[in-house]
Amino acid sequence: MTDKEIVALQSWWMGEVQAITKKVIEQEERRQANAQKKADRLMGEYKTFGDIQDAYGCGVISARKRDRLYDLLEQKKVEPDALYNAKLEMLGEMYQIAKQAVEDHQK
Repeated sequence: MTDKEIVALQSWWMGEVQAITKKVIEQEERRQANAQKKADRLMGEYKTFGDIQDAYGCGVISARKRDRLYDLLEQKKVEPDALYNAKLEMLGEMYQIAKQAVEDHQK
């Protein structure tokens, strides 16, 4: 392969990595939006642990729903999905490798 062909191939790869990264981000944003809609519907009027406990104490919600609501409130405090972060980190590294290869061959 000539240097020009190598640069073209690496440039193509950089474009592919960017497209994959964009797709992964879009999928995660859709997943999070859907999860948030579902959580909002389930949470309804319950915004705090106290609200949930009061509803359970008055018999308005079951123990199962109480536990689900507690889980939803806890999840709001948790960092984004570790797998998603790992995917983005890996894609970023792949992009940097392709970028460096292009730069090396252009010198």
